[in-house]
Amino acid sequence: MGGHHPHIVLQLVFITQLVSRTAGQCSGTVTFEKVARVTTADVAALPLFSSSGNTVTQGCLTRCQESRTCSGFLLNYEREACFTVDVTASTRLRPIDQPFNFFQKICVAAPACGKAWMLERVVGFEVDGYDDLVLNNVPTRLKCAELCISERNLKCRSAEYHERDAVCRLSRQDRRTQPLSFRPTSPLVHYIENQCAGIPQSQHCEYEELPQQDLGQGDVQFTVRSLAECQQACESEASFNCRSFTWFARASVCRLSGDDMVSAGPSSVLPLPGSTYFQRTTCLDLRLSCSVDGMTVQLHTAEPFKGRLFSRDFPTTCQSRDRSRTDTSLVIKFADPDCGVMDEGNGIYSNVIVVQHHPVIQRRGDKAIKLLCLFETTNKTVTDSFNFIVGNFPSGGVATAIVNATAPSPRIRLRIVDRAGNDINGARLGEELYLRLELDSDSVYGILARNLVAKSGDNSDSITLLDERGCPVDPVIFPSLQPVPGTKSLQGKFEAFKFSEDQVVRFQVNVQFCLDECRPAQCGSIISYGRKRRGLTEEGGLLTLDGELTLVGGEVTLGDQPEEDPDAIYHEMPLQKEIIVNSNSVRPLKAGLLPEETEARRLSQLVCTSREVVIAIIISAIILQICIVLIAIMCVFARRRKPLPQHPHASTLSRGVRSTYPATTSDDSVNTLKTLRTSLRD
Repeated sequence: MGGHHPHIVLQLVFITQLVSRTAGQCSGTVTFEKVARVTTADVAALPLFSSSGNTVTQGCLTRCQESRTCSGFLLNYEREACFTVDVTASTRLRPIDQPFNFFQKICVAAPACGKAWMLERVVGFEVDGYDDLVLNNVPTRLKCAELCISERNLKCRSAEYHERDAVCRLSRQDRRTQPLSFRPTSPLVHYIENQCAGIPQSQHCEYEELPQQDLGQGDVQFTVRSLAECQQACESEASFNCRSFTWFARASVCRLSGDDMVSAGPSSVLPLPGSTYFQRTTCLDLRLSCSVDGMTVQLHTAEPFKGRLFSRDFPTTCQSRDRSRTDTSLVIKFADPDCGVMDEGNGIYSNVIVVQHHPVIQRRGDKAIKLLCLFETTNKTVTDSFNFIVGNFPSGGVATAIVNATAPSPRIRLRIVDRAGNDINGARLGEELYLRLELDSDSVYGILARNLVAKSGDNSDSITLLDERGCPVDPVIFPSLQPVPGTKSLQGKFEAFKFSEDQVVRFQVNVQFCLDECRPAQCGSIISYGRKRRGLTEEGGLLTLDGELTLVGGEVTLGDQPEEDPDAIYHEMPLQKEIIVNSNSVRPLKAGLLPEETEARRLSQLVCTSREVVIAIIISAIILQICIVLIAIMCVFARRRKPLPQHPHASTLSRGVRSTYPATTSDDSVNTLKTLRTSLRD
């Protein structure tokens, strides 16, 4: 980086040193614990520090560290300012969808590790199923964090502290190494991430690129000469774990951040012209070996791989048969038509495989890897990665169902919208979307939903999002439905996903109406508006009831309805909506063994199209063939009706014509038409 790397001057290492003069009774390490995207409730905040140039983090940490009265501060990245708060045992944190982070000053009985903040915390979440060490009778959350930092028998990356049971669970995994297992739980559970463990390094640790977008939560900013230097600065940053960076090409400005869309959420990335946002993706330990008749790709994972490894173009016929193993392999024969290996000439054979971490759907973090076997030199591995892109969604096709009764007719709509409430036209995998069930605000009814299923366009794949009760099956993929403030509508926030073998994702849900308001379901610690009441049975503490819609004298009644339940659910309406997901953006990040010009020329020859275009081409070809046949028939019959010209030498001419063009008869016309049809088919 040379002498023009000013962020070295801004190192925050001194924050984590032993500072007894500012910490009073602290006999360990004075450091900070960060909680992303929260604010404090009912606590006065006083100005602490402000700056420009997005280097406010360093100034805020320094000011708070030097102040004996500063116990924590709120950092507002948008205003480039921080505000000190008086942190007590009763201080409550409130989630907020704005660029705020909360830093609490703490004293840790563990050695310093060179990080400006040693801990990050998420309330009400856990990494499910990866407990390596369970410790009982741990008195405080801070003590649990200290046990994780100081543990020597395992490299503890995260801990979970259960307040009610005083249980501390230590794990080698964290929310980024096991993203599918990071899920919501009781608000009495605290997920604690050990920043001293660093970022795991493995093969093929790449970056997801989002052009014209920015996270807006920069911790260090400086000037560099190139994008490569900006990336190198992120990877070598020592004072905090750099999770992402933004490159401003015109100004040659590089901004590093300790957050990404995992910690700050998908809504934190916003459009910003002239910028390009990069964040680390899941590292893959992927190896390729080439033989005279095929290629073998091997995926090694620390935990059993429960997803899919398959050829992108032949997902059903060319996939790995290994299940739940740490070593997953896929053998691809060059001559196998079911795998579609491309012979690119000059001794180069290629294929594109997909590493999909979920067994059914594709999500952000899944990768498509281009594999090349080069036989003119030695067998080597070249991988080009690109991220799946969600294509344009159809603007129409919103399902509407109307139920008639004496009250105003409730009209319910199923929509897929962005965070601004607009019907989406396209999104990236992992982008924040909302499934919304809209009901007229002046209706006397309430709604709830259950049996929400996402299916592929051909119904070959499906995944249940809300079960029979209306509870989320996997809150990581789709959470509970919650009321839209100020309305009678419901919505659930989720990250865009797609199926590996189809471009269409079809959402189907059963919506039920009840008078006034519907009682939500209690799904563990989660409240979800999705369970109906059934005939006088007690389920989960709620009285439930069955019945069918009947109109009697203009009033709504229910067959077999007890009189004790006047607001029972009275009707169920299925709704459906489709979105189209395309994976047609192929953009290699790096071409290691081929010249850039050759690689660009080969990639420019790749043509991707959609199913609608293929269907249109087939229909056009059929219509063209029909037109040719009709023209041929017309020509044959027109020739039969045309009289021969009278000429003194008619007999001679007739003989000449017959010798060159045999006379046309009815049978000959049929034979000619058959011959023409045969040639068209050929």
